[in-house]
Amino acid sequence: MTNRLPTIHLKPAPSKQLVIWLHSLYGVTLLAIISAPIGVTVKLVLLITIVLTKLPVYSKLTPEQVVEAKIKWNGWSKIALRDGKRQTAKLRTDSLVTPWLILLRFDLRGRWRHPVMVLFRDALPQSEMRSLRILLKHGSFIGEEPVF
Repeated sequence: MTNRLPTIHLKPAPSKQLVIWLHSLYGVTLLAIISAPIGVTVKLVLLITIVLTKLPVYSKLTPEQVVEAKIKWNGWSKIALRDGKRQTAKLRTDSLVTPWLILLRFDLRGRWRHPVMVLFRDALPQSEMRSLRILLKHGSFIGEEPVF
């Protein structure tokens, strides 16, 4: 009998909580800029900056989004990025785990930017979220890269 945790396959569904959170964040930011006691030119610069983050060019400056992952017990994973590329990556130990949000960060060889998978509570079934939290808490993230 082995004490290794099973491989977890993550393919999150669209999250209503993520959409609500992002729109709320933009709304609060815009209200804060508009109501702030600062000059009109500073307000315009800040508002233009916020609007520019909605452009497709901005996505080149942000971390890549992971849309699918197959995570082994030792942290090595096969990931699929939003642009369709599939790569082998190592799950980072500094990934954020809370009861309502999990941010999985991955290391890719030879790259300084870390792809991210954002998982709100409604993105996966509760059993998968529980398995993922167990893996992140009790997984052994040492060892050589496995053969997939």
